[in-house]
Amino acid sequence: MGTELLCCICQNVLWKPVACSTCENAFCAGCIRTWTNKQNSFGQATCPFNCKFQEKRAPPILNNLLSKLQIYCAYAPNGCQEVVSYDALEKHEETCQYERTPCQICETPVSHRDQNNRHDPRQCFREMYDRNPDRIQAQFMKLLDIVEASQQRIQVLENLLGVETQKRQ
Repeated sequence: MGTELLCCICQNVLWKPVACSTCENAFCAGCIRTWTNKQNSFGQATCPFNCKFQEKRAPPILNNLLSKLQIYCAYAPNGCQEVVSYDALEKHEETCQYERTPCQICETPVSHRDQNNRHDPRQCFREMYDRNPDRIQAQFMKLLDIVEASQQRIQVLENLLGVETQKRQ
């Protein structure tokens, strides 16, 4: 596969490509929108090739080439062995049975797609305690790491938004 099918921002196969009307380079729609949103806070948006960015439709030949690709499902690390066409990939991944990823605490496979079947951390700890009460402390340490990482992400997002956090007394 040639580099013309890769996004210069994420270095992956172009996904729903759009082009810059100034330099004619193509990017994943999501990548270039994220890129330009960051640029917009500083004035006129430029593309990664340092020219004025104005979005236009990607050349039809590019979409033609992409439609000929056969791509592994994103859930291949979870066991999916499907290789599907570029055009069928999104629909397949929306319904892929291997979408489940291990819970960070108990490692039970959890679907992030199924809103009706939520994984309850309290139940998770109860089941772990029933299986092996001695192992629960290690799991609590994992949980504290997850909470700390989440707090750090929240702080970064608040800083990006310019929100000052008020300390509770």
